[in-house]
Amino acid sequence: MRHNDVPEILFPTNATIAAVGTEVTALLPGQLGIFSENTGKAISNPTENFFIAVGLDNDGDGVTDDIRKSAGRNIQPGNILYATKQDYVAPVNQVVTITDIDVKCGDSFGIKIEARNEQIYNVQGTVQYRQSFVAKADNCDSCADNVCEEANIAKLVQDIVLQAKLGKDQFYKVEAIDNSGAVLDEAQVAAQVAATDALADKSTQTKIGIRVLAIAGKVQQFANVNLDYVAARQTQVLVSTVGALTNKAVVKEVTALVYEQGTGYDVRELEFQTIGFREGNTGAYRIGAITGLPNEVAYESDLKKKYTVFTLAYDHKHRNGSWLQYDNALATYFALENTNTAGVATVNALLSKLVEVKANLTDDGDLFGVVNPSDGDA
Repeated sequence: MRHNDVPEILFPTNATIAAVGTEVTALLPGQLGIFSENTGKAISNPTENFFIAVGLDNDGDGVTDDIRKSAGRNIQPGNILYATKQDYVAPVNQVVTITDIDVKCGDSFGIKIEARNEQIYNVQGTVQYRQSFVAKADNCDSCADNVCEEANIAKLVQDIVLQAKLGKDQFYKVEAIDNSGAVLDEAQVAAQVAATDALADKSTQTKIGIRVLAIAGKVQQFANVNLDYVAARQTQVLVSTVGALTNKAVVKEVTALVYEQGTGYDVRELEFQTIGFREGNTGAYRIGAITGLPNEVAYESDLKKKYTVFTLAYDHKHRNGSWLQYDNALATYFALENTNTAGVATVNALLSKLVEVKANLTDDGDLFGVVNPSDGDA
């Protein structure tokens, strides 16, 4: 979205486009069409001001009850800027491991975790949330020639994991892992501690490590509206080691963070934001001025579904009878279930055609709606 676009969102479900000459009132439920502003009939390659509309079935009887139009009074072909497509992206939580830990007896070893996400930014700004978990190895029995024996690594890991568990942090989880990266439960860690304690030479111990699993922020919903919406809910963790300078460990990101995009939760927020701009709305506010509660709205988005979202951005330029020119930034979104592959292909082809129409216009096209197509295709 550009800065301060006036938006609208359409939810096409029908994979067909209204045939040329079709009246806008004849749209099928969920069907899209490109319509001439002058005639109200469907057209193919617009060389005049037009609008895009979708049929609405508000009562679920399979018959179109109303239509919803693209943002603004019309779309001027010469002022189309771009079209984009965003497929649904599944989330991947970041994983960082701390392995090959080498600590001498009597020394301290720990990890410091810095968590970053939009919820934390909203509360703390750029001063990020940090927490350290430090454990001290048992004291040395003796250090021959200033060479001390290795500490019981499993015991250090056990202590650090327990501290993190007691902290009950909501943005990450600290766990013990074996050499293959498999998570160890408390009993397995305790068994490794005992086995290492029984060794006369701790340098032969089987070392275990630590895994830090980032956790996404929780979705908060109230009365059909999320008043604490954040777009990027996944958490990034920055992990480092603390303790004696002689300590050694390998800190590695084994799974990279991927932010989720295109959820019903995200599309619902986008739909919520467009409501205040719709014709017939009582005002730009989405909540009641007296009660502060959300206005009653029949949302078309489904919180449980995943979406592919297209964006068509364009300017609307006009004059008010004087020499003053007004430029309005507009954007129309098209949200389709990501499983509706036929519908996604249809919208992709439609928007590609509109961008091509703009590309084929001559440079001297009238910015206020009357255009001169280089190919003359109406």
